[in-house]
Amino acid sequence: MNQPLYTLGVPPNAWEVNSAIADITRSPLTPQPITLGTETKTLRLDLAKAAIVVVDMQNDFCHPKGWLAHIGVDVTPDRAPIEPLQALLPALRAVDVPVI
Repeated sequence: MNQPLYTLGVPPNAWEVNSAIADITRSPLTPQPITLGTETKTLRLDLAKAAIVVVDMQNDFCHPKGWLAHIGVDVTPDRAPIEPLQALLPALRAVDVPVI
């Protein structure tokens, strides 16, 4: 019953398997705490357990020639996050924070 385990996948999301067991536990990640100032309070989070989700930054909603602009909607406010995200996302990717 002591069959060797074979690693499948790519770390840190790899798992081990043989004919008797599939071990999908993850090794603990080294904490990467960071402290950020916000408008209302100081925020401390662990980048090793964080991800950022960017929702609906599509050309139809944000581009001056997209669908909303085509039907007369002012997309200027929708474009406000673009520049901050262009600075933030590469920095997060550089420390392996998932961008979804």
